[in-house]
Amino acid sequence: MKNSSGWHYLIELAVVIAGILIAFMLNNWHDNLRQARTEKEYLLSLRSDLQQDKAQLDTLIQFSRKKIVHLKRLTHFLTPGQVNQDSALILFSSALLNLYKFDAHRATFEALKNSGDFNLISSYALQKQIVDYYQTLNAKRHFDGILDNYFNTYIIPFAFKQIDFRAGRFLDKKALLRPYSINL
Repeated sequence: MKNSSGWHYLIELAVVIAGILIAFMLNNWHDNLRQARTEKEYLLSLRSDLQQDKAQLDTLIQFSRKKIVHLKRLTHFLTPGQVNQDSALILFSSALLNLYKFDAHRATFEALKNSGDFNLISSYALQKQIVDYYQTLNAKRHFDGILDNYFNTYIIPFAFKQIDFRAGRFLDKKALLRPYSINL
């Protein structure tokens, strides 16, 4: 009888251990499902951010192509004997005075980074691509700062010195032919 009660305790111990192991496995399985769901939500949000970035970039590319055409026409008007003040003013305004900047959607990336959830993205290659993209955007921000500085230091002062905005004309038509304005 003592022998059978020993087996009984051994079986109960095995059942308890099996129950604990099953509970751990179920908990682990549930955590994996939750992490996979969270990863999918982050990836869908990143995709949405990137689609918005792409749409914005497509618009900026079209706008930039028009600006390039205007700049080429403006340089044509700035050759000696070709200066047409009205046309030059219109082209100068459209080519230089309207700057549109790319403003990337960073909310999902910042949330991933700041929450510590970046490791939820299971693909290391994808993690690297995401980080590379946003590091490129940081470099672009630096370039935008340089462009802003140039614009504010040279273009805007030139416009305020050389254009009568109320009358819509250049104050000194010959200023357009000087190397300073041509270089702008």
